[in-house]
Amino acid sequence: MNKLNTFMYLKEAGLLDGTPTSPIGIGGGTIPLYGNRYFVDSTTGSDTRDGKSWSTALKTLAAAYAKVEDGRGDIIFLSPFHEETFTSTFDFRNLGEKNGFGIIGVPFANRKPTFTFTSGIGHAFYYGSVLSNAVFANFRIKHSGTTSGDAFLLSYPIDCLLYGIDISGGFGYAFNAPTNSSMMILDSLVITTTGAAGILLSKGGSSIVKNTVIMGSYTTACISCGASFTDKAYFKDCQCSNENATGKCINGPTMSGYAVLHNVALYSAAGAQYPVSGRVAAINVQAAELSTYGTSKIMANQADFTS
Repeated sequence: MNKLNTFMYLKEAGLLDGTPTSPIGIGGGTIPLYGNRYFVDSTTGSDTRDGKSWSTALKTLAAAYAKVEDGRGDIIFLSPFHEETFTSTFDFRNLGEKNGFGIIGVPFANRKPTFTFTSGIGHAFYYGSVLSNAVFANFRIKHSGTTSGDAFLLSYPIDCLLYGIDISGGFGYAFNAPTNSSMMILDSLVITTTGAAGILLSKGGSSIVKNTVIMGSYTTACISCGASFTDKAYFKDCQCSNENATGKCINGPTMSGYAVLHNVALYSAAGAQYPVSGRVAAINVQAAELSTYGTSKIMANQADFTS
């Protein structure tokens, strides 16, 4: 199941808003919902329970993840009132790296489950090996200080979905895929105070970033396609704003990769919007750059590929 089909499957199944139905019908057929459901609520839960309903909810994400079976399609639902504070990385390597699972928040009004990471940690969420068919949706990640680590370090994602993720605070990267970047980032918000980039896509793998806002002060770019990026990147309905004096909005890809920018708004204090050496198609790209003289220059419905 590819990234877009995974997203549509979850939406139709009601899983992204926490109201799963079983079975569901797609294309005239019926697809059962496989896997177990575990529920987490820090306000009412207890890690001594089975976690299989809201009335028997677990208290912590780690307790729920410990129950997840590899490749089964288990989903962890987080209460909108769930809050956890971490003084160290949530390290999947130490908890047992698994595939084919979901961690999905249940939003309510303007509330989302929230994970706060304190000063002195490295990465927030770290998955060190190949991660396939995983879903992270509808929760917030906050950092109370600054770190060179990342909010999401997914070393090798394959067909992974990140949906409705809000990231704030000081991180090196908000989303970092250093070895492969076959993932889809949808409807997310990144507001970070410092860092190298909001999103880093490296090496192979096709990526989709859609309806996402990235704002911060990034030394490289809001979205950076690394020097080894050799595949496809698609950016649609996104807004990028970089206040760093030397940073860019979108950086890359290399000559062997290509990118599509569709309905994208860009602002960079440095005036370097998307210098590229690869193949890029730009459709309705609006770029407002601040020149060294402090005046705004608007480039609507066109692309400027000069570096």
